[in-house]
Amino acid sequence: MLQISTSYAATSVSCPIYMFHQSGAAAVESVIRANARAGRTAVTVAQLAAMVRGVAPVSSRPPFCLTFDDGYLVQYQQALPVLERYHLSATFFIIGTVWQGDGVHSYMNLDQVADLYRRGHEIGSHTVDHRDLVPLRAKDVNAYWAELVDSKAQLEALIDDEVSTFAYPDGSYNLPIMQDVAGIYDAAVSTATGVLQTTSTEYALRRTRVS
Repeated sequence: MLQISTSYAATSVSCPIYMFHQSGAAAVESVIRANARAGRTAVTVAQLAAMVRGVAPVSSRPPFCLTFDDGYLVQYQQALPVLERYHLSATFFIIGTVWQGDGVHSYMNLDQVADLYRRGHEIGSHTVDHRDLVPLRAKDVNAYWAELVDSKAQLEALIDDEVSTFAYPDGSYNLPIMQDVAGIYDAAVSTATGVLQTTSTEYALRRTRVS
């Protein structure tokens, strides 16, 4: 996925990527309103990655991204109505389709995940079981590859479309993992802070934690 002929020059893009987990409607709306006042326009992570790599033009207004990790039910119940009200698309990083949850929190069901996609939101991969990839790669390489590959396949079967972006569980990764992810996905997000997104960080895009 790194060998791409570009129509535009690869570039660095100043784009805050906001990371939500269990935020309610008020927190999501606050971020949206602040960026609207700053004149920013919402894009998905896939759209941002295309701008950085030079396969799409940079948006005329400065962009920002809204990302939601883990597939918590509150994201569907509270964040989605806010996104609908403002007519914005976000990226939801989902933990495969066979994961049964952690027994503590409430998560979206598959119909709800598919509904997000039908409403115009991007579905990204967040592995199969949300395992720490660094020790897993050293301990069980087959299980490690399943986390990267199977999660993508499961989600693509669910939405009948490509899943091209990835989020590292708990932000845990190293250079070999980044290189592996680069062979499967078009971009990946990290938990490292910052707003400048470049070709050197397209597999560790910087994010701003909200919750």
